[in-house]
Amino acid sequence: MPNFILITAAALATGLLSLTGGVILLHLRRLGPHNLRYLVSFAAGAMLSAAFLDILPEAISAGDGAGNLVYVLYAMVFFFLTEKFLLWHHHSHEHAGGEPHPVGFLVIVGDSLHNFLDGITITVTFLVSLPLGLVTTAAIIFHEIPQEIGDFAILLDAGFARLRVLWWNLFSSLATLVGAWLALFFADSLSLINSQLLSLAAGSFIYIAAADLIPQIHRETDTRRMTYQALALCLGMGLIGLLVKFFAE
Repeated sequence: MPNFILITAAALATGLLSLTGGVILLHLRRLGPHNLRYLVSFAAGAMLSAAFLDILPEAISAGDGAGNLVYVLYAMVFFFLTEKFLLWHHHSHEHAGGEPHPVGFLVIVGDSLHNFLDGITITVTFLVSLPLGLVTTAAIIFHEIPQEIGDFAILLDAGFARLRVLWWNLFSSLATLVGAWLALFFADSLSLINSQLLSLAAGSFIYIAAADLIPQIHRETDTRRMTYQALALCLGMGLIGLLVKFFAE
C-alpha cells in the first residue's frame, strides 16, 4: 500500500505539473505564428535529444543491446503509415475545413507513449528505493515541462483550438498514471518488455522530429528568423541534454 500511494502521487505530480508550461503558453497566445515556430524548433531539438541521449541508450542498455534498434525502425514505419492514413482522412474531408494537421495527432500518440513509459520508470525506481524514485520523478518533471511547452506549441500550430489542446494534453498526461499502475501490477514481467517499449518511444520521437517538425523549420526563408529557429532547436537539444547529464545515475 505505501508503494501504491507513493507511485500514484508521483505519477499524478509528473503528469499534471508537466502541463503547467503549456497552460502558461495558452495565456500567452498573443505569440505570432513565427514565434510559435520557434517553439516548434525547440520541441524538435528536445525530442531528438531525448530520443538519442536518454530513451534510446536506456533501451539498449536494458535489453538486447543494439538488437532493440529494430523496434525503433518498427515505430518509424508505424508512424509513417499512421500519418499517411491521417493525411488521407484529412484530404478526403477537406470540405469540412478547419481540421487539425495530422502531426498534432502524432504528437499526442507519441507523447502518450512517452508518458506511459515515464510511469513505468517511476514505478520501477520506487520499487528499488524511495530516494531513487524521488530523484527520477524530479528528473521527469523537469524535462517534461519544457517539452510540454513545445507540444502545446505544435498542437496550436497544427490548428487545434486552445481548449482542445488543453484537454488532449491532460489526457496524454494521464498515461503516466496508467503506465505506473500497470507496471506496479505486472512488475515481475516488466523487464521482458520495457526495453522494447523504450525503443518504440525513441522511434516515435525521432520520426516526429525529423519527418514533421524539422521540415516546418525549413519553410522559413527570413535569415534572422532562420537563425533564431536554429538557436531554438539547439536550445531544446541542449536543455534536455543537460538534464539527462545532471540526473544520470
